[in-house]
Amino acid sequence: MLTVGVSFIYTEKIAKDILFMLEKASDVAVKKLKLAKLDISIIFVGENKIKQLNKLYRKKDKVTDVLSFFYGNEGEVFVCLKQAIRQAKENKVDLQSELVKLIIHGLTHIAGYNHEKEADYKKMNKIETYIYDIYQKNI
Repeated sequence: MLTVGVSFIYTEKIAKDILFMLEKASDVAVKKLKLAKLDISIIFVGENKIKQLNKLYRKKDKVTDVLSFFYGNEGEVFVCLKQAIRQAKENKVDLQSELVKLIIHGLTHIAGYNHEKEADYKKMNKIETYIYDIYQKNI
């Protein structure tokens, strides 16, 4: 069911059942965001790698949950698994739900949305909620 053009790469161990659901979520997001013509990699990394990327590209020397990069016909979404685990506990949700939301968030960035301004945040949050709701109805 994995959308052609989306690949999952992980240096952190993720349960197969969770990975299957993440594939379903990315499929919904790619379709709704009209990203099907892109080659997208979703990469699960540890804290050191996400911190390094955050410092290099955003000048923020700290761990973050998700980073997205877009280069022409290619996109990359980096997800920090340990940060996702922490956030799932803080938000009182299961890890699968947290990871799905992070992947949707990363893909929404690739589609051109951002949350720098309040109005942009609201627009981005609305599309992410819409995509998450569709995913929830299809599981």
